[in-house]
Amino acid sequence: MWPRINMRESCQRGRAWVVGLVILAIWGGGAAGQSMPGLSRGGLFASPGDLGRRHTAPTGKPCIALEGYSKAQVINKDINEHWIGATNSCGQHIKVQVCYHNSRDCIIVDVPAYGRKDVVLGIYPALKEFRYDAVEQF
Repeated sequence: MWPRINMRESCQRGRAWVVGLVILAIWGGGAAGQSMPGLSRGGLFASPGDLGRRHTAPTGKPCIALEGYSKAQVINKDINEHWIGATNSCGQHIKVQVCYHNSRDCIIVDVPAYGRKDVVLGIYPALKEFRYDAVEQF
């Protein structure tokens, strides 16, 4: 005989699985702060198979190192510029999408091979500290 299947329980499990995938796609795997899940299609959200994808050197270390810092403007010290510094330790150009944490306010940073690029993510009054998420593009 065939095993008995509870259809209600089966549907609830299926719904929970779909909801989990949607949340994973929206949040990019729950990345927080300066995490860098990979992204191969150039969009804002990573697919579940691309979450750990990063450019790496032959030694296995990540090619891109990011740092965020803020500078007060010279004329008005209450207005802060939020800067992102990206350093590439590999021999290929790498594009990185950097966004304010849990936001769609993003920029693309094209980091040259064996080089560094500093770019302004945004300008805000009286906001010195900020968080960002970064996604390498392939």
